[in-house]
Parts: sequence; C-alpha cells; structure tokens
Amino acid sequence: MDVRKHFDEHGWVVLKNFFSPEEISQIHAGVKRSVKENYSNTDLLSNPYLSDLTILNPKIVSIVRELIGDTPTYIGDSSISFNDTVMSLHKDNPDRFNADAPDWQSPYSILRMGIYLQDYESSSGGLILRDKSHNYVSRWRGKIINVKTKPGDFVIWNLRTTHSGSARRYRLFPNLDVNPYINKYLPSFLFKPKHNDREALFLSYGKDDHHMKRYVDYLMTRKYALARWKKIHFTPEIQEKSAKAGLKLMDFSQQAAKINEVEANEIHQDIKF
Repeated sequence: MDVRKHFDEHGWVVLKNFFSPEEISQIHAGVKRSVKENYSNTDLLSNPYLSDLTILNPKIVSIVRELIGDTPTYIGDSSISFNDTVMSLHKDNPDRFNADAPDWQSPYSILRMGIYLQDYESSSGGLILRDKSHNYVSRWRGKIINVKTKPGDFVIWNLRTTHSGSARRYRLFPNLDVNPYINKYLPSFLFKPKHNDREALFLSYGKDDHHMKRYVDYLMTRKYALARWKKIHFTPEIQEKSAKAGLKLMDFSQQAAKINEVEANEIHQDIKF
C-alpha cells in the first residue's frame, strides 16, 4: 500500500503489524510502570518508560517524515488513555466549525497516532473514523468506519479527520459500521462487550508551520494541554536524543506555566483569526 497516498486521500491509515509482539509487551509494561510511578499524566517523551518506545521510536519518526514530507516536529502533545467512554464524533484541529478559518485554507500538516493495546477486530471500544472527512468542516460527511485493530497495529489520522472513541460493535453484524450517535441509544445486549481495561497511547506530530503555530495557540486555551505542558521536563539528554532521532523539539512548559489553568477551557472553543 502507498501509505502517503492513502493518508492524503482518506485522512487516515492503519499500518498492520507495525509493532512486534515484543514491542507491544514492552509498551504495555511501560504503561503499567507509568501508572504505578505517576508518569501517566505527563507527555510520552518525558516518560522514562515509554519515550524510546514511542516518541523517539525510529519507525514512528520515519513514517511521520514520510507522511508530512518534512522534519517531524514534536510539541509535547501525547498521552496515555484509560477506559475512555466518550462516544462523540469530533475533530481535533482548532478550527472545527468555520470553513473560512485558517485550518481549512491549505493542506493540514498535523497528525495523530493511536497505539491500541487490546484487540478491537471483534470487540467494542475501539476507534471510529469518517473516511475523507479531513476535507470537510462538517462532522456529518464521510463514510463511517469502525476500525478493526489488534495489538501491533498503528492507526494514524489527520487532525481534521472526524473520529470518535469507544466504538460499539454489533454482536450479530460485527462488520456493520453505524454512527455512534445512534449506537449510544441502543441497548447494550446488541453489542459485543468492551475490554475491562482499555489502554491506548496517543501521539501527535506535525510540521513547524502556520498550522502548528495555530494549534499551539489553541492548546494554550485548553486546560488539559496546559496541565500536561506544565509537567514536561525535556532534559538535555532528551533534547540530544530527539535531535539524533531526527525530531524538532518545541518546549512550551515555561509559557504554559504563566497561564492559570482555572481560566482555561474544559471543552473546545474556536479561537479567533
């Protein structure tokens, strides 16, 4: 498969068996240690158990470079997610409702990646995407795809792509992909069960361009992003390793420290342009 072509056309791509069973085992162990030692709420590059396996992983850096056609820039936008139960179609870019806003005036250069540590080929709880929805402001355009992944697969999507977590999969029709807004009102017995402990890791990279600048400005208004940035600790060793890995590293911890989280937004609000 031409990965770049598929990603540009569809706004997402799934790389099957991207990670080896050994790598998945190491990531899973890293998540457990992160929770135990209180690293689960910081970004993955600042995490001593997961930085080399994720943000600095040569395979990941290489595929990002291929997809964006430039030096990957990392801004500390990554996380570990546990048992997320939200079923809501949304986009992750700053400009979500206005087609005249800057995000929609040129090809978008920021992407998000998901590493799912459970099997979602036949169970509920995975990811829903709308195919080619990165081309439209509307959340209601694009074919619904209930993404089938198993441990080792790597999912990548454009920040403008409409998606939802905690997807439900039908018992009798497991290949039927339905809008999650409909599914959430249906009785649970119709769907395959979720895993008891859903674990996923999310990573974001992009180009150092006007889209990245606007995304940073947007994250400065969000409570979760400020809280994460304030815990970032990019040591000289991390900076050196990032440079050797071919990453451009941007540290916003000091800027975030000057902003009061209490006044930041809990939910999305478009920023001015």
